[in-house]
Amino acid sequence: MKKLLKLAGEARNLFFVLEPSSFFRWLWLLLVLSPKVVRSGSLGIVDEAFGESIRFRTAGRVFSLDQCPLGLVREIIGSECYLRAAELRGFREILDLGSNCGVFTLFCLANAPETRVTAVEVQPKLIAAARANIGSTGFSARVSFLNAYAGEENDFIRELTAGDPDVVRFSPEAYIAEVGECDFMKCDIEGAEYTLITPAANWLRRVKRISLEYHGSWAQGSELGDILRGHGFHVSQQPHGDLGYLQCVRQQRPSSN
Repeated sequence: MKKLLKLAGEARNLFFVLEPSSFFRWLWLLLVLSPKVVRSGSLGIVDEAFGESIRFRTAGRVFSLDQCPLGLVREIIGSECYLRAAELRGFREILDLGSNCGVFTLFCLANAPETRVTAVEVQPKLIAAARANIGSTGFSARVSFLNAYAGEENDFIRELTAGDPDVVRFSPEAYIAEVGECDFMKCDIEGAEYTLITPAANWLRRVKRISLEYHGSWAQGSELGDILRGHGFHVSQQPHGDLGYLQCVRQQRPSSN
């Protein structure tokens, strides 16, 4: 029953997010594939059947994205898993680590007209897709794209980049030196968060808020949360299937009065 309620909630979110013809196409696929969906407890099979050309609504406009898994739109736009649209007001500098095809970057640019986004993605084909997707919106002047990896290079990163010599290491220190202060950092870097978020990462003290998807056990996520607390954040931890989220807000300094 719990899984069915979750699936119903996600379907409701898509009703408000997808352009109507896209939603009814998705709904038809859901009905056709419903036995498999109920058995698996996941909408992944419907997402795959839908394809990767998506038309969706946010900030009162309809946008089109290509090379975009529907699951990303469902989670980032529909469920607002990283940040609610209303919370974007007043943000000036956003760092999107693991920007994929540009869904979260677009979500921020559309809902916060004064926001600038630095979008970092390790896979060359995805950063190219993000550039093309954002380029069709008229928001390109407010985003910087970096084909780079965050954290330490490992075998997984080398596999993703296929030895592309143009992929560089992202320097958070250089980023902070350039922008001064980051209002919000979204981090989804497939396990590399453990080499990016360390006790020595003092650049984090210039970040006001973080939403981080961690890989691994609850205990590993909790240890990562403790590191972020050491950098001055209030941290809440949330389960998400085999993964989890850390929502981090910089603690207010006590008044000196």
